[in-house]
Amino acid sequence: MAALTDRASASSGSNGAAGGPGGNGASDPSTGPGAFGAAPGSAEGDGPGILVLDSRGRIQTWNRAAVHCLEDLADEGRGGDALPYAVGSAVSRMGHRIARGAADPSEPLDGRIRARGRSGRWYAIQASLSEPDAQGACSTIVLIEPARPAEIVPILTRLYGLTPREREVLALAAKGRSTKRIARELGISSYTVQEHVGNACRKVGVRTRRELLAKLFFDGSASGLGH
Repeated sequence: MAALTDRASASSGSNGAAGGPGGNGASDPSTGPGAFGAAPGSAEGDGPGILVLDSRGRIQTWNRAAVHCLEDLADEGRGGDALPYAVGSAVSRMGHRIARGAADPSEPLDGRIRARGRSGRWYAIQASLSEPDAQGACSTIVLIEPARPAEIVPILTRLYGLTPREREVLALAAKGRSTKRIARELGISSYTVQEHVGNACRKVGVRTRRELLAKLFFDGSASGLGH
């Protein structure tokens, strides 16, 4: 998403530019999805990234956090104006569910997937339809936010070949549980907990529990973990 950053400085400080007073942007409807400027500032603390696509899949508005999310999710080798595959997959999944109809009428007709960015951060990406406008056209709202550990754990089996018990242990460890508490909650010994952690470390290619949790759940950095 090179176009996001190339015009960031041009939009900063101008209420009439893409950034706008609220840090949101709007694209020219005649251009492709990537041909819009990034709103200024950092996404840190700004909450989830939000994109609004028109009925033809062109980006209409976005917030600052979305710029950074899209940069992290960008696919190598693709053009700078192309949406990441992960975002497109969430939109496609929503479309497929709407086309075939939900088995349960109470189930929301949205698409939600998990994807890992180039930084190592895991994202949950969800697409849903807005209410139709006066012409009957619906916009697609895409929400991109950090994935919760509980959402990531099911993916770990495919990535690293972790066993169901190893995933249970790591899910509790990611919540800050001590070895003794994990053993008590799962009805196993502390030694067995440590054995599961050790096995997971070998599979993932790290040496310590702290490094293991950092790589799997915390953007590959141990800075977000307590001692």
